Amino acid sequence: MSFATSSGVRPPASARSASHVYIAALRRTLGPGGRLTTRTPGYLLALADDQLDANRFERWWRDATHGLADGDPRAHERLRSALALWRGPALAEYADLPCARNEAARLDELRLSAVETRIEMELGGGRHAELIAELRQLVAQHP
Repeated sequence: MSFATSSGVRPPASARSASHVYIAALRRTLGPGGRLTTRTPGYLLALADDQLDANRFERWWRDATHGLADGDPRAHERLRSALALWRGPALAEYADLPCARNEAARLDELRLSAVETRIEMELGGGRHAELIAELRQLVAQHP
């Protein structure tokens, strides 16, 4: 059986068997539990909400904003924990894929909102001098 990519280019004859080898290796790496299943036209990786950093960030950010509004003292720590999940731009490894651009932009905007909230929180706590360098950097990056 032969197949073509969306651009009409035919992959080499070995592509199908190579992909099966990689999928088998991925299944071994993931371990038991059937998190990777075959779904037409490809595969589905099923993750619990806690297994995806973006989901954890959004939940912790949402909890923190509700907690801040309610005066919950643990809200500050939730906000810091949410921001600690970040390691660069959202979905950076998929920046060339059109399907990831909107989600990456949404997550980056959400992160900036969380940073803004954290800065407001720290300014309210009297940490003005400690924030100057970070604020200068943020203004330069996001005029």
